Amino acid sequence: MKHRIATVKATGERFLVVTLDFRSKEVVCYGQLIAFSAGRALGNVKSVTTQGGRRYPMAEVELTRETTLTVGLANELFRQAQEAGAAV
Repeated sequence: MKHRIATVKATGERFLVVTLDFRSKEVVCYGQLIAFSAGRALGNVKSVTTQGGRRYPMAEVELTRETTLTVGLANELFRQAQEAGAAV
């Protein structure tokens, strides 16, 4: 799976990007990553489950280039959700 990652400048939280809305100058993100499943061959993530969604002004986030969602990155996002109390 290919995704951009948005990092909120004020908090350091990271979220998977759904779309970039250039008309409203906002980044639309999935909410906290609360579950995922990984493929066996390359260790890439096949599917994710997120909680809610978020919108941020483009000026308030840093965006990555489109990248593969690896198991390592998914684990980091899952740990973030656990710390926020969204995942167990």
